[in-house]
Amino acid sequence: MNYTATYNWMRGSETTHGQNLGNTIVNNRQVNINSTFNLEKLYNQIPFLKKVNEQFNKVSAVVKKRKRKSPLIVKKKTKRKGRKN
Repeated sequence: MNYTATYNWMRGSETTHGQNLGNTIVNNRQVNINSTFNLEKLYNQIPFLKKVNEQFNKVSAVVKKRKRKSPLIVKKKTKRKGRKN
């Protein structure tokens, strides 16, 4: 969280007779807030959404496991004919 405030008072001008024409007051304020939310924890508070989330996690774990496995490569042996002398 960040908070910034400024205050500025400028004296007004005077006439040749010494009469004050007034002052100017400027006041500024700025507030910045940055935050993060873990929506998964919020969703897990609702039973229906918790079940959906658990099923989704199971499916994604299976997909990740399949992607990690390298494809099975089977090489066929070929017979070579030898030369007869």
